[in-house]
Amino acid sequence: MRSPFRPRLLSVALPAALLLAACGSDAPTTPPSAAAGAPSSGSTGAGQPVTGGTLRFALDRDPTCLDPQQQTLTASVVVTRTLVDSLTDQDRETGEIEPWLASSWEISPDGRVYTFTIRDGVTFSDGTPLTAEVVKANFERIQELGAKAQIANGYLAGAQSIEVVDGNRLQVTFEQPNAPFLQATSTQSLGILAPSTLAADPADVCLGQDLIGSGPFTLTDYTPDEAVRIAARDDYGSASGLRGHEGRPYLDGVEFTFVSEPGVRAGLLTSDQVDAYLTVSPQDESVLTAAGLDIISHVNEGHPYHFQANTTSPVLADPAVRQAIQIGFDRKEITDTVLTPTHGVATGALSSSSPAYLDLSEALTHRPDAARQLLDDAGWTVGADGVRERDGQQLRVRVFFYQGHEQVIQLVQQRLAEIGIALDIKQVTTAEGADLLASGDYDLFQSSGTRADGDILRQVWSPSQRNVAQLPADDELGVLLDGQAAEIDPDARQELLDQAQRLLIEQGYEIPLYQYVIVVGAAPDVHGLGVDTSPRDWFYDAWVA
Repeated sequence: MRSPFRPRLLSVALPAALLLAACGSDAPTTPPSAAAGAPSSGSTGAGQPVTGGTLRFALDRDPTCLDPQQQTLTASVVVTRTLVDSLTDQDRETGEIEPWLASSWEISPDGRVYTFTIRDGVTFSDGTPLTAEVVKANFERIQELGAKAQIANGYLAGAQSIEVVDGNRLQVTFEQPNAPFLQATSTQSLGILAPSTLAADPADVCLGQDLIGSGPFTLTDYTPDEAVRIAARDDYGSASGLRGHEGRPYLDGVEFTFVSEPGVRAGLLTSDQVDAYLTVSPQDESVLTAAGLDIISHVNEGHPYHFQANTTSPVLADPAVRQAIQIGFDRKEITDTVLTPTHGVATGALSSSSPAYLDLSEALTHRPDAARQLLDDAGWTVGADGVRERDGQQLRVRVFFYQGHEQVIQLVQQRLAEIGIALDIKQVTTAEGADLLASGDYDLFQSSGTRADGDILRQVWSPSQRNVAQLPADDELGVLLDGQAAEIDPDARQELLDQAQRLLIEQGYEIPLYQYVIVVGAAPDVHGLGVDTSPRDWFYDAWVA
């Protein structure tokens, strides 16, 4: 049973209540097998791939943790995906799940039991063979890590047993049907590590110590706040069929440096001190283009950048306030004035590239008069300073963020001030943000997320999972989201996801801002850079002319 969960592009109208409210060094040489290779989807350039050279790549931040089962940051994914393979791979164009470390699989008719046949002949970079026992030990490590492996552990939630059957076959049995699990096995969060890594201290693995995978690159060194270096595996032979070639990577290695200031990253590229970098700021896109450099972009599958509304906060407990915020600013204005067309307008609870995407743009249009009417009807009156108040309480909303474009939030702040809502903006560190989300001490929290499956909604919003909106256990949204995960019929599952997306927007639990887009700047001699968010290794098919 291998039917894909395909994307559906739908457009709906929401209930009237909301609508009214609503390169590097070393000379490369042409390999004998170059004709078999091709630049991966989303890459720069074309032509005959060549082998050799070190790609110099600037990241916008330190990955902080290189353990794929523990990490959460995009910078971490970019690095760690090069080191580990997964049981399956996902075609980003079709949503199809394809073999990788698992040569085949079976799913029981009730969607509870997944049986994977592990591919023969795969080794980790230290020479240790891949077996079903090793995969079992990986999944058990994730369960033991618990909250340290928040995303990965969520994928295995409800696992009743993990057993090796018939030699090299692994069987995972869940307490109830788990429709999204097959797609989860394609993610780096369920990437497979060597036995020696499983035995190491998780804190040390985060720092790159004893970090061994079966991927096309190996970790050479990691100096926090400075650089990460990886080197190609000459004996690599376990690429999935979705890659552009077979065998070792074209590059000899990649050197990652960490540069937080976007203008400095742009300067490094224009002065030929790096070959490519993440992330290009909107103001630098035209600078790079004028300099003859390439812009590579991909809309992340998953959540757009959005506000998560805490429904237990004093002001956002009122649904009228959440709904007024939802329609109180102009998303197209964000793209037109602060960002660029590269980013695109947010039109739903999921990004437009996501499987299960539902077009809710009609409910997200800017309607300031309707927003004012909502607040008037809810008893929020405009005070002398222009900020609304009710029962002696001002309509002030605390907004926290740790990444993204602050100018976007400032523009939203200006527009909401016009309808009497004051936003107080504060940037926090990643650690501070995690503490805020855990404590519930926030009104709005800006976030985003990547997963090429609609189940990402459950992971974030369901009361049985992270429950960022602080909803009660029996909330309708949770019932819908938990229900879709247990629904093995694709059409029935999609209908539940459709209902959940409407509810997220209708109730103002999620307030979309703009599409989450990966934007990379690259020199014109960099080819095959696979910028996408399946997430897959960006560098396996990359080469430098």
